[in-house]
Amino acid sequence: MNLADELEKLLSKITQTELRNNYEVRKKCSEIKELVRCIRTYELSNSSPMLKFINANVLLEN
Repeated sequence: MNLADELEKLLSKITQTELRNNYEVRKKCSEIKELVRCIRTYELSNSSPMLKFINANVLLEN
C-alpha cells in the first residue's frame, strides 16, 4: 500500500458524527484529501502513458 492509499484508509475511518461536525477535523480532512490528490497526480506523472490514461479516467470519476 502506498501513502495515498494509507491516507484514504485513514479518512474512511473518520465516520463518527461528532468528528465530522468538528470544523478543525473537517478542515484537516480536506487538507488530507488534497494531499492524496497531489500524490495521485505525482504517481500519474511517473507512470507509463497507458497507465496515465487509465489512472486519469479513474481520478476523474472520483
